[in-house]
Amino acid sequence: MKILMIIPSLGSGGAERVLSSLANDWIAKKKCNVEIVCLIESEDFYHIDERIKIHRLNYNPNGGLKFLNLIKLLLKLRNLINIVKPDLCFSFIRQSNIITLLASKGLKTKVVISERDSPKVEVSPLYAYLRKKLYPSCNGMIVQTHEYKSFVENQFGNIKQQVIPNPVRDISINNIKKENIIISVGRLIPSKGHKYLIEAFANCKYKNNWELVILGDGVLKEELMQKAKTLGIEKKVKLIGATKKVDSWLCKSSIFAFTSVSEGFPNALAEAMSASLPCISFDCITGPKELIEDGHNGYLVNVGDIEHFTFRLDQLMQNEPLRKKVGVNAKKTANSLDFNKISELYFLFLVNVMRFDR
Repeated sequence: MKILMIIPSLGSGGAERVLSSLANDWIAKKKCNVEIVCLIESEDFYHIDERIKIHRLNYNPNGGLKFLNLIKLLLKLRNLINIVKPDLCFSFIRQSNIITLLASKGLKTKVVISERDSPKVEVSPLYAYLRKKLYPSCNGMIVQTHEYKSFVENQFGNIKQQVIPNPVRDISINNIKKENIIISVGRLIPSKGHKYLIEAFANCKYKNNWELVILGDGVLKEELMQKAKTLGIEKKVKLIGATKKVDSWLCKSSIFAFTSVSEGFPNALAEAMSASLPCISFDCITGPKELIEDGHNGYLVNVGDIEHFTFRLDQLMQNEPLRKKVGVNAKKTANSLDFNKISELYFLFLVNVMRFDR
């Protein structure tokens, strides 16, 4: 089987990590050929097996002549599909889904899309229209949560679907000394809610010997540093940026804090649980509540409830035995999302689509 995997970029995001990991796994273990298409010009963040050919279409979504550039992108992708002749196109992220379904219209190649949003995420009227028109034409769809599966059924009707959560790498913390670090991982954008986390940390009673570390880049970096400065905690808040040393940071930290207000599937939260970290998370639509059983393997807090988030941070900061107990339970949950199991589920779904005639 020849698979053409399509994604906007191979940058540092969670979807990019999953696609890269799946591609590497399949080229190594399955009797198939895998190629990747990057729609926009970008730097690669994750390792890609040298046997995997990467096609770069270098679309510029921010330049002039946007409509003309989009037409050129569609033609480039359609031409590439005709040249590569994949048995199946597998698209990640909603922008790629629309582009792939448009570019492959009338071609024999089957198309599987992977939707990774929250059902509550705001989308443009144009995207909502295209999604309504195009998604029913796909041959299969992978979603990350049961809530999103129900959303698809209500919005688009009978699409061949399967719920598959993201795989989680096993992160070992053996012989690594813990430090008084509260860590968060995620792009510095409004939906990740870091402003709530900084405010909650500023309100903590027991923060004197602790620091807050946030991994990830984004447009809100200066705004978040200014907020920390205004709250008088700029020396205790570190914005590290995007890094390939996420595992190292998770292993030496003691608490994971997650304040996203919207998620598809919270990769960062799942990885923190794999690192045996006690986690506090906003109970946003889709994701956290499918991982966390409140009070057992982590804590759920209503979105925007800074007071309760502060309470949970203080509770964990002053109680090391509790941190260890909750962290052990978190690790057990993460183990159920073993990468090999999830990778196999993805691949079997693609195989089943190939056998399924519409």
